[in-house]
Order: sequence, then C-alpha cells, then structure tokens
Amino acid sequence: MGKSKNGTKPATAAAPAPKAGAVTPEAVAAAETFAAMGMTPAPAEAPAKAPTTPAEAAAPAEAGAMTIACNPEIGGERFLALQGAVGQVAKIIQMNSGAAGINFLDLDRVTIPAGGQQAWTIPTIAGPRLAESFAGIIIHHGSVRTYWREPFGEGGGPTPPDCTSDDCVWGRGSPAIYDEGVRAAVWDKDKQAYACARCPNSRFKTSLKGGGGQACKEVNRLFVLLASNRLPYVVPMPPTSLKATRHYLLNLGGQLGLPFFGVVTRFALVQDSNRAGIKFCRAKLDVAAQLDDGQLRAIAALVAEVSPLIANVPVTAADYSMTGAEAEA
Repeated sequence: MGKSKNGTKPATAAAPAPKAGAVTPEAVAAAETFAAMGMTPAPAEAPAKAPTTPAEAAAPAEAGAMTIACNPEIGGERFLALQGAVGQVAKIIQMNSGAAGINFLDLDRVTIPAGGQQAWTIPTIAGPRLAESFAGIIIHHGSVRTYWREPFGEGGGPTPPDCTSDDCVWGRGSPAIYDEGVRAAVWDKDKQAYACARCPNSRFKTSLKGGGGQACKEVNRLFVLLASNRLPYVVPMPPTSLKATRHYLLNLGGQLGLPFFGVVTRFALVQDSNRAGIKFCRAKLDVAAQLDDGQLRAIAALVAEVSPLIANVPVTAADYSMTGAEAEA
C-alpha cells in the first residue's frame, strides 16, 4: 500500500473528497426542507478561494450570501455556530485546515465508554469531561463498515482495518474471502470493489469472537454540533446502538415531519450486558428541543455549507475502537 504525498499511509483506498460547493444528500435535504415548509433560502454561492487570514474569515458576508439571522438560543443553550453569518463555520474550517483540508481524525469524538460506565467522554479545550448525557444538533450522518482478519484487540486494532466501506455498499481492501467462487461473486470488476450485501463477512453469526455479530462491523458516524463548539463532534454509534439510532431518525421524519437537523438531540446511555456477561452501554436518543423556523433556516444553510467538507471521510480504526468493542461477544 503506497503513501500519500504528505507521507502518511492510508488505511484503505478512500473515495475522493467532494469538491467545494459539491451537492451532498444533506444539501439536498436542506433544500427540500425549505420547500416543504414554504421557505425560500437565500441563494448559495460557490465558495471562492479559502480564506487565508483571520481578517478574511471574519469579513462580513457579501450581498447575496447567506446571512440568515436567528435566535441562537435553543433549549436554554446558545449555539456558537448560530451566532454570526451562516458560512462563517465553513470559512473557519477552510482557513484552519489549510490546503490539505479537514481530516476526520482532526475532529474531536464523543465516545461511549467501555465497561458499562454510564458517562460519555466529551473532549474540550480544557481537557475531557464526563457527562451522563449531552445534547446537540446532528448535521451529518452516515454508516460505514470496518473489517479485521484477526479479532479486534488481538492484532486487529489499532492497526488499520483490512477492508472498509464508507457507504456500506462497496468495500475496498482485503476481506479474507478464500473461496474463489465466493470471491468472484462478491467482487465487482467495474466498481473495483466488493459488494457488501453479498460479502459473507457482513452476515450475522460470523463474528471472529463468536456470538451473533458480524465479522465486518457496521458503525453509524453522527456529526453533532454542540452549543459550545462551532465545529461538529463525531459520535460513532457502534453495532449495539444502530437499531436505536435508526429508529430515532426514522421517527423524526415519520412523527414530527422534520429532518435530523431540525431538532436538538439528547444523547443518553442505557446499561446492558452481552451473552458473556460483559457490561456495555447502548446509546439512547430523544428530542431535547425543536428548532423554530428561523433556526431551521440557519441550520439547513449551515448543513449545506459544511457537509461537503466532512462527507466521504476515510474509515479508520478509530471508527470502531472508540465504541466499546467488548460488547460484541
């Protein structure tokens, strides 16, 4: 496996990062939300060159740019990302990340603790803090897959995964399929990738540690905006929390008629144990507050601005190692 121009060794072949101004599912969802609620968003301009000085980043928005004013207080908390012109967050990301762009590993992660401890670990500039629950706005999410030939924690981590998928559809790497007939059925010559749906490693009861889990683990990465940070945190949802996460996101649309970024989501923990008696925690999501029309306008515009910068980020060992791997046995 070769090295990139900056000398780092990628875990797997990753999909190319979207270009500035690229249309993402989140941007489409934002536009559809405006239309469904009878709103007309301010016209979005393709961003010019990335700002290179604090003065450029702090410059007032030009005429025609998105300058959606709203009350930054939601559910009793003032969200820093809603204070000022929409687009400032994207500008700050571009300026501070430089020409190389933002990397998934550069974003702080809020993690589910190991050992069943009912407290999230939230990184802050003053150091990590523990919290039984926290609340934030989900501005992007997507499921990924990670596979190690050896059981995780026994040579399978924290080394890079042997095979990964950034969309749970096509996997790239070495999935250790030794039967030539099965390999041929899974491999897609046009895509130069393995079809996850046909891969034996995606079946249940194939976990290398035994039990009913999958050898190739699915993790849902949520990008969550907390009130105290203009940048999103990454909250990886492990296999044990996938069902609850999907159920919550589905009900937001089915019962409230809102996109995932239309509410402040509260993240709590529920203790459980696996068949081996090892304790772990599942995530529990519910609505802490609903955004008003002005706030929804601003967040939808923010989603459209920021999602191209954080979409299609590469899958790494951190996607799984930070989520309590002992729960799968």
